[in-house]
Amino acid sequence: MLKKTTRDFLKLLGYSFTNDLRSAGVSEEGIFYIKKGKLPENYTVHLKYPLDYGGRIDFDNMVLIQNRPFHDLIHAYIDQQLLGPNGSIRPRQLFVPVPVGKIYVPFSGITGSGGKNKQDRSVLAGFTQSALAEIAMKNMPGR
Repeated sequence: MLKKTTRDFLKLLGYSFTNDLRSAGVSEEGIFYIKKGKLPENYTVHLKYPLDYGGRIDFDNMVLIQNRPFHDLIHAYIDQQLLGPNGSIRPRQLFVPVPVGKIYVPFSGITGSGGKNKQDRSVLAGFTQSALAEIAMKNMPGR
């Protein structure tokens, strides 16, 4: 089900959010692949909320994001919470950075152009390594 939903999500982005795709740095060739339901190089469809923590397989829980560095940073932040000092999993609350919108566009504060309803439009917000480090410090046990 995830594979089919991801393919359909990419097609929606390719046909309805082309300006946002360009703003995210996707090339015309990449947009061509997205319209066919395929991922361009260095991009992935990320589930904003993991399935293990109540996330669903639907368009509202998906975002197209660059693997390096942004997707990698999100998972590095999650992994540091899950792994204990000896590699054991810590049984505690998980804090997850959640990109806003359907397409993650780094380092911008502009509202995207896709979608018919205001709540469907991509909102562009930037994750930086320093922002993730700050979140990590605020959420450390004992703070």
